[in-house]
Amino acid sequence: MQLNVHVPKDREDLIRELDDAVTKLERPKSEIVLDAVERYLADLHRRRGARRAVEIPTFDLGVPRTMRRADIYDDRS
Repeated sequence: MQLNVHVPKDREDLIRELDDAVTKLERPKSEIVLDAVERYLADLHRRRGARRAVEIPTFDLGVPRTMRRADIYDDRS
């Protein structure tokens, strides 16, 4: 499969940096680009998953007092 990407003039520096990385790392340009896309997508999925996480609110109701069965039924008069 082949992927052609338009690079706007204001981002041409990225291609120069990519060419430098290819030379330094001695790896094919396609591998470096695919690794970067893979990392980007993994990060995107992590961030989306974090947004989906539901936070259940908690409330401090204080220290509960003990009740007796008679306390419940005394108020039913």
